[in-house]
Amino acid sequence: MRFNDAVTLLSTPQRYQDETGAWHEGEPVQRTIFCNPMTIGVVAMANLRSSEVRMMNATQPVDVGLRNEHMLQVRALDYAEEQQCIYHGEQYEVLYASGSGDFRVLTIGQRLGSEPEG
Repeated sequence: MRFNDAVTLLSTPQRYQDETGAWHEGEPVQRTIFCNPMTIGVVAMANLRSSEVRMMNATQPVDVGLRNEHMLQVRALDYAEEQQCIYHGEQYEVLYASGSGDFRVLTIGQRLGSEPEG
């Protein structure tokens, strides 16, 4: 197992209150960790897409809603439940994280119609 790739995790911006009492949106904190890219199997991709479609609308075809899915294995110590990441210059959502013990497998993807930031 080789961790020879990198992914940048984006934490959720925290709101903060200044000295006058006004609330502000903070900036997301970025940190880069090493990862092991994995192959998304046909069954995993079909399950992922059909689950997403069922959550959105049961009448749409199973290939609607997501594009550019990847699976990345990361060390559990490095992953702090972030929901956004940047992988190979593209911004992705962490669709779900699985695994136990020392490693987590992050399934990341982009939703159709989402404008990437940056």
